[in-house]
Amino acid sequence: MINIIVAKAANDAIGKDNDLLWHLSEDLKYFKQITLGKTVLMGRKTWESLPFKPLKNRRNVVISSQKDYKAEGAEVFTDLDSALEALKDEEVFCIGGASIYKALLTRCERLYITQLFKDYEGDVNFPTIDSEQWRITRLSLSSCSPPSLSPLFWAPDMKERPATKTRAARSMFRNSFINRITYALFPTIPHARSHNP
Repeated sequence: MINIIVAKAANDAIGKDNDLLWHLSEDLKYFKQITLGKTVLMGRKTWESLPFKPLKNRRNVVISSQKDYKAEGAEVFTDLDSALEALKDEEVFCIGGASIYKALLTRCERLYITQLFKDYEGDVNFPTIDSEQWRITRLSLSSCSPPSLSPLFWAPDMKERPATKTRAARSMFRNSFINRITYALFPTIPHARSHNP
């Protein structure tokens, strides 16, 4: 199973100068909780930007077009398809960067998105999510600090609340100190439907 996990600003910015735009311990804990014990897939620049590597207690996989590239503590593949073939029986979390997010957006089954309700100046953005291909099926809330942070969990297998509730709920909690909103989205694109008969 392929998943994407990312934190993005209101204007979809996700980084600048090969670094994060924010450093929030709450979000780092969330990232660790979701990915621990799983496989994390990333591009070379994302790997090199990690302050500590490899990420502990996770299988680290790096994509680099440089044939002789070495990443101590990680497995290196020269292209995305060969990496996905090797990982086809594992739960994989893509953690960046932008080009790999874009390549996997139509191939993944779940999106775990931490959404900040604030614009940031960045030089890389998360690709646009097509609302015709995903629909919200669940909301959950948890406390979060600072209140500008709102994580979204998009998943096809959770269907607890209809999508019609989400706009009002998002508006209500956007200015609340308890505004950690979890969204579950069901992908309606053909490849995803095949996994969810």
